[in-house]
Amino acid sequence: MNRMYEDNYPILQVFKEINLNVPQQLKIPVDLAMNTKLTKLFKSEKTNVSELKNVLDAAERIDVVLDLVTLNYLADAKVSDLMKRLCETPEDDQLIQDTLELVGLIEGSRITPEYWEAQNFAFATKKRKVNDFTIARGDHPTANGEEAFSELLNKLQITV
Repeated sequence: MNRMYEDNYPILQVFKEINLNVPQQLKIPVDLAMNTKLTKLFKSEKTNVSELKNVLDAAERIDVVLDLVTLNYLADAKVSDLMKRLCETPEDDQLIQDTLELVGLIEGSRITPEYWEAQNFAFATKKRKVNDFTIARGDHPTANGEEAFSELLNKLQITV
């Protein structure tokens, strides 16, 4: 599958640059390969945001027809899972940063998850923890973590 993408990608770029319609025989395998790659990235235990960005950028460059129904669902599930983990461990600054980075990437793409479950987890976390956002190892507020969490809430459209 990946080989089809690699073999056809340069040809598809040329077609796009000279404003010619891409023959379906070339486009369909690449669309399938790109959607499969994105699906695997969203389903992976630890999402590689830089690889996800590269695939989304490549898809944009060659006008890949994304399976938005599937990708919206998978992105929503991934962010919800991260927010659930964050709800359980709100002091995890790295998890906040990773989630924020993923949400920012999704925000800049054609993928448009609903985020309702992620919003519920974020709201619960905010309600329980944001007022006493402290490191588990001490009583010092985590300024960077708190700022990142506030930005994440904002991206999920939850009023801070």
